[in-house]
This record gives sequence, structure tokens and C-alpha cells, in this order.
Amino acid sequence: MRHALLLSLLFLGVTPNASAQSVSDPALAVTTFVSDASLSPATALKWALDGTSRLFVVKKTGDVRLIENGILLSEPFLTEPAVYTNSEGGLLGIAFDPDYLLNRYVYFFVSVSASRQLIVRYTDRGTHGDERTVIGGPLPTAGANHVGGGLAFGADGYLYWGIGDLGNGSGVDADLTSLASKIGRAFPDGRPAP
Repeated sequence: MRHALLLSLLFLGVTPNASAQSVSDPALAVTTFVSDASLSPATALKWALDGTSRLFVVKKTGDVRLIENGILLSEPFLTEPAVYTNSEGGLLGIAFDPDYLLNRYVYFFVSVSASRQLIVRYTDRGTHGDERTVIGGPLPTAGANHVGGGLAFGADGYLYWGIGDLGNGSGVDADLTSLASKIGRAFPDGRPAP
């Protein structure tokens, strides 16, 4: 776990301080996997589930880059067409379909304007993604702080996502008529879960 955190920090261009590197914990390892300024600002990292040693690097600005066998591929896996990057917005989350080995679906959480976020699905073609399909949204945002962006599949096969509270003091936490400040759940094709 700590190794993964340090790897994530290195991708983001954050170098652990010297005292963190000198901790005498045999479970702690500092490794530079790839050092490339073009990977910043990264918002998510996820290994492909097909044994290809491909690491997907999601960038706030809308690109998804691939690192395969320790080498950053020259072309983006995809470039999301409309990304709103103000404050905490952008291309934020990634999840692989539970049936990824069969359907090759990869999902992303993206802010597309000051008031809209989407969940989009692409088909993984190895070096690039295509067949962009919107499967969730529009989801709310205020285009500033606390936009959310977490995305994952549960053991039940449903797609889960987190939406922030639309910024400080917006009062949506207990408002059950708002999707903000909530965890959403749907079938992988976007249909509402029971």
C-alpha cells in the first residue's frame, strides 16, 4: 500500500521528503517507475486487467496516457473531447468493467462544464480507446470545489461513483433530491440499479 502511494506521488511530480525515504521499514520501497513531466497533473492510475503490464494514467486535462513495460507510449490512449478543468474539475476517475477481458470497457468520470459531469465508457483497442459512450449523467457540479470523481465497480457488479458536495457550505449533504454529496450506483450500461 505504501509503495503504491509513493509511486502515485512520483507520478504527480511529488518527491517524498528525505525523512520519509530514510524510514527503516522493510515494507517501504521508493521506486521511480517513469519520470516524465508530461504526466502531470495526473488524477488517477490503474493497471489494465489483462496482464499486459499497461498502466493507465488519467490526466486532469483530458488525456489518458499509457505506460507499457515501463515505457510511456508517444500517443495518448484517448483525449476526452470536452473537459472543464477549473479548480478540482477535470478527467478524474477510471474503472475497468468486471467483464473487461471480454468487452474491453474502460469507464471515466469527467467534468464537462461548470454545471455538468459525465461518466463515459470507451472500448480499449490496445493502444487507443474508441466507441465513446456516455453512460451516466448529467451529474451535478458547481464547477469549483468538491466535484467528486471517484469511480469503481463493486463486488456486486454495479458501477459506483462519488459526487462532491458542490463546494463549501452548499447544503446538499442531507438533500435527498440532489445527487450531490452522494454515492451513485448503476448497471455497467448506465441503467439505474435497484
